[in-house]
Amino acid sequence: KVLDDDGVGSYKWLYDALLWGLEEDGDMVNLSLGGDYESALIKTVCDEYDRKGKIVFCAAGNENNRLDFPGRLESTIAVGAVNKRWQRAYFSDYGPRLIVMAPGVELLGPYLNDGYCQLSGTSMATPIVAGITALKKSLEPDLNKEKCIEYFKKTCKDIAKPGWDEKTGYGVIQPDKFLNIKASKKKECSWWILAILAYLLTRNKK
Repeated sequence: KVLDDDGVGSYKWLYDALLWGLEEDGDMVNLSLGGDYESALIKTVCDEYDRKGKIVFCAAGNENNRLDFPGRLESTIAVGAVNKRWQRAYFSDYGPRLIVMAPGVELLGPYLNDGYCQLSGTSMATPIVAGITALKKSLEPDLNKEKCIEYFKKTCKDIAKPGWDEKTGYGVIQPDKFLNIKASKKKECSWWILAILAYLLTRNKK
């Protein structure tokens, strides 16, 4: 946890937390935060995560404007939000580094004082993508930012024009396709099995 109870913090707090993550050798980071101004310190540490093959996911921002920092960095992956109709949320920020979208409107989650509430924002969408990617990382230990983006490119569901665009990235993450989970085939009962069952049921009634 980097921000205070009001969701406010400083780049110094974020920098210290990211350094701690490197020291602990974490595989990936979820940053449900952002700001208008850039920080050389944050860029340096995010670049270091990328250099070491670690993945930093960032909330795109909620002003229907250009991407927040550090989501606009080349060393991070910016996540936008879609609504319940799988359309880009009206508030979701955009730009040349937007990569992927996920649900982020009226999501139920834990809140202060052991409560729950519905919240909207790219900060809700980002941990969805980070969590799914963590599962992928457990299957592919060498997964890095470049490979991750390539998977998004191949498996996301387009919700705008085909391919990448700055408003929706590569589209909405599809967990089953991203994780390469194949639906199980329903086993159909052969006609002769049904015939035998019908015969046995009829015989028992006599």
